[in-house]
Amino acid sequence: MMTYEEKQLLIQKDEEEGREYVKKHILQNYYHLPENYYHFRDIDDVVDVDITATTTEKTYTYVGEIKKRAYSFEYNSPLNWMLEIKKYNALNEEHQKTGDRRLYFNIFRNNMVVVWDLERMNFNNLSVENSLFNATTSYTTKDKNKDYFDLPYKQYKDGTQVKGISIFQIVSETDTKRVYKY
Repeated sequence: MMTYEEKQLLIQKDEEEGREYVKKHILQNYYHLPENYYHFRDIDDVVDVDITATTTEKTYTYVGEIKKRAYSFEYNSPLNWMLEIKKYNALNEEHQKTGDRRLYFNIFRNNMVVVWDLERMNFNNLSVENSLFNATTSYTTKDKNKDYFDLPYKQYKDGTQVKGISIFQIVSETDTKRVYKY
């Protein structure tokens, strides 16, 4: 059985890997943002990253949460992706304080990254789900019930199109392509 300290090191390693992946493949390789345009927060913070993006006309600020998945992204999968209510609320609190747009990054094992722009999501079309997650989903807890939104990537249950989704494919260490945007 792992000690608390060993569990904390695994959490920190997982967080650092996810942040580095988003930094390299999305922020740098795809959007070409200089390092002073984003800041990764402390590992213990509830949200992960602050991003600034500019166009010739406007500056946009974002706050983001990064989640590494232990499985592959499949386009035709009936599965959606969980956004824990705790994380959703933390992003909302930041949005209320700063006005920053909320992003949710999901990194999949098959070199795919899905980014939800939560400002464009219709949360009225989503219900809060609850599931019991076994101890393998967390380094620090035993079995635990969690409330979450089940985020779709194509359409809501009522058939309306989801907006605010970008799907990226990591082609190589230096090449990232956006393969879907709506």
